[in-house]
Amino acid sequence: MSRTKKAGIFFAVMAILMIVLGVNDRDAEFLTTGIGICVVIGLIAYYLQGRKKRCPSCKKLFALQKVEEKVVSEEEVYVLMNNNVRNKDVFKTGTTI
Repeated sequence: MSRTKKAGIFFAVMAILMIVLGVNDRDAEFLTTGIGICVVIGLIAYYLQGRKKRCPSCKKLFALQKVEEKVVSEEEVYVLMNNNVRNKDVFKTGTTI
C-alpha cells in the first residue's frame, strides 16, 4: 500500500471520528488537535531521518545505506603549547610549557 493511500485512509478515519464525536464537542476538538500535532511531529521526524540518508545525485530519500566502516589511517599528533604567566597588572612574567 502506498504512502498516499495510507494518508488518505488516515484522514478519512479522522473525518469519521470528527463526525461521530461531533466537531463542537470539546473532547473531540482536543482529540483531533492532539492527533494532528502528533501526525505533524511524526512527519517532520520522518522527513529529517530520510534527509540524512538522501542520495547526493538523485535526491531520493532513504537511498543511502551504511555498508562498512573502515579506518583509513591513524596518527599521533603532538602540539606544543606555550602558556604565558601574567601578574595582576597584566604584565607577562614568564611562560610555562
